[in-house]
Amino acid sequence: MCIRDSNPYISLDTEFPVGDSSADTFGNQVPLPPVPLPPGFGIHTAISDGDGAPSGSGAFYPCVGTIEGNPPAPGVPDAGDNLDALDVFEPISTGGGVPYFSLDSGIFDPLEGVPGSGSAVANGFVGGDVLTVGPVGLPIVYAPAAALGLDLFGGDLDDVDALILRENGIGGYQVSNQPYDWMGGGTDMLVYSVRRGSAIIGAPDSIFGIPIEEGDLLVPPVFGGVSPFPGILIAAETLGLATMRSGTAPIGADLNAADSLRQPLLDCDGDGVEDAIAIASGLVADADGDGIPDSCAPPVMGPIGSAACICTAIVAPCGNSFPGGCINASGTGAVLTGFGTLSGPDASFAADDLILSMTGLPGPTFGLTVYGSFLNPPSVLGNGILCAGGNLFRLPFIYPIPASGNVSIGPGLIGLSAGNITIGSTWHFQSWFRDIPGPCGSFSNTTNALTVTFN
Repeated sequence: MCIRDSNPYISLDTEFPVGDSSADTFGNQVPLPPVPLPPGFGIHTAISDGDGAPSGSGAFYPCVGTIEGNPPAPGVPDAGDNLDALDVFEPISTGGGVPYFSLDSGIFDPLEGVPGSGSAVANGFVGGDVLTVGPVGLPIVYAPAAALGLDLFGGDLDDVDALILRENGIGGYQVSNQPYDWMGGGTDMLVYSVRRGSAIIGAPDSIFGIPIEEGDLLVPPVFGGVSPFPGILIAAETLGLATMRSGTAPIGADLNAADSLRQPLLDCDGDGVEDAIAIASGLVADADGDGIPDSCAPPVMGPIGSAACICTAIVAPCGNSFPGGCINASGTGAVLTGFGTLSGPDASFAADDLILSMTGLPGPTFGLTVYGSFLNPPSVLGNGILCAGGNLFRLPFIYPIPASGNVSIGPGLIGLSAGNITIGSTWHFQSWFRDIPGPCGSFSNTTNALTVTFN
């Protein structure tokens, strides 16, 4: 799995000064170009969260069920979990599922104040070796530390702490001569970082000649390079990490685990950008802060609009007040409500599925619905009151009202409005109907009004 045109995913020890948790995973902001990247501005954004609690920005990310809060400090035990290996659902080698790994060095951790476990030496290796499983099921060396430009100051002084591998399928490790020469399949791609406290930190890398840091993604030394040490393929700053080199931290962020993926891991809207990164970069909206682009969220259906022009005792034409439209020949008042896809508290303009429902009508008869740009004070109209006004339009159909007295119209009302209903506009709907014999001696009545904004 090649780094070129792919997205790196990483896990950190707690970072200075940001305080990113070692239980979280992160992705970089954009796919990487096919050249080594020196220090430069970059952003890493959470992809998964340890405990699922809101992040410092208030956003939510998928929870992996680990314990957060693990600042690097002297002594044991650690206060939280440390995510130290990572795979993002794409084969990391063509070696038939053979595992590749490294063991822990015994080097001293300058922040924890304790040495590593030394499990590499205990098994006959060093922490800079990349291992695999041999024919009899025991670890063997796949790529020795020296081939990676490590342990040049002596044995077990460097520790490989993050590993991305593209094995070409040829037995053994064919070391790459230059970055990206693995693209032809003749060599193996091996990208790695080193743990905090490794002797190689501070040495000049072989590509740019700048000091190596814990958060750098490294490759074996470049032949004919400026030093015999590993080359920086992707500088820590380009991954959005704080470093001593840039003066943004007293010690660089320790890159615990890394992986790469040709396509975004979570990209529900198909824009080619990791959802969390697109949200953090302002490329997509996430109004509810749930870590899912609003365009991917399932439509939320619910009541729409607010009732207005209620037939109170003050405005009822003949004492026929009702908490809706005025009482009609059915012995009750007609109530107008709305239902459909919500856009926040409003009707979704894009969905155009607003349903206007009326109950308590005196069927069988017929009616029609109007919508106005303003809500006027109530004025008597037949046995009811009218409030919809301003620019007043009628929906282009008359509908029958059955004996049940219940009618629904819609969806598609926006399309029927001849361009009157536009996104962001607010309209006041009200229905008129024949009311024989009405309680006030007139032959028509109205529902309450319904105020709807379309967004």
